[in-house]
Amino acid sequence: MTRPASILNGLSPAEFIASFAYKGRRVDDRIGKGEDLLSPGTPPPPPSLRNRKRKMTAASTTTVRRVTRFFPCPAERFVVVDVKKDITGKAKASSSGAATRKRPRTTGNKGRTDANRQPQKRSKGRRKRRSIQLSAEEKYSDAYRRVSDHDMWDAPRSSHNLLQERHCFDPWRVLVICILLNVTTGDQVQKVLPGFFLQFPDAKSVNKKLKEQMVDKLRSLGLQWKRAQLIIDLSERYLKGDWTHVTQLPGIGKYAADAYAIFAAGKLEQVKPQDHKLVEYWKEVGEMLCRKS
Repeated sequence: MTRPASILNGLSPAEFIASFAYKGRRVDDRIGKGEDLLSPGTPPPPPSLRNRKRKMTAASTTTVRRVTRFFPCPAERFVVVDVKKDITGKAKASSSGAATRKRPRTTGNKGRTDANRQPQKRSKGRRKRRSIQLSAEEKYSDAYRRVSDHDMWDAPRSSHNLLQERHCFDPWRVLVICILLNVTTGDQVQKVLPGFFLQFPDAKSVNKKLKEQMVDKLRSLGLQWKRAQLIIDLSERYLKGDWTHVTQLPGIGKYAADAYAIFAAGKLEQVKPQDHKLVEYWKEVGEMLCRKS
């Protein structure tokens, strides 16, 4: 009986396993040498000149990721890499070993850099006006002193046709109109006033129980809950009569106080309004009174 041929074909187990191994280049990193498995003892070919320059450049330079243009560059040689270009792979580090000089950013006008750039102009929109605060002495000046009902001044009509002119017969209405004109336009308030004064013609008609109805009347102006509460507080203090100056009433600032002095007290010469509408009325009526005198 004949024996079957051995699978090893006369090879030792170690030689049989080695026959299936990859026959290519083997590099031993621990020793730093390389040899060819097909021809043991043969050293690898020398690296190209380009690879040698790359290794020398990498050893002499350090790549730094650019975070901001205000990042101070140290005295050593650095290669600055832009963040966005580095992510997309479009930027390449300079191989000269010197720091790459970034081109100054230009604005919309050609030839202008960040160093000589002029400040941007503000938009032509409406500028935000600062609220003028009255000092303690100004609040209790004679211009804002309370006027009795029999000393009311009949404010003359002007060509500007302000809302306060039409309701100058009641100082409470003048103050309410000033509260409604805050952070809104005269056209919006003009649409609301007829229905509002129809339900609330004077300070006595204002009641806390009717707050929700007042809110519905003022909803188109915005801030309706805040305006309604201010009008309620103003009406309560106005009816008490324990105030000597209009500036003591809640929700009354310089604008409303000047309107009270102009349309209710007739003290145009004692105030200097800041609101453009009041200034126009103040100038026109002042010139009119000067002509009569």
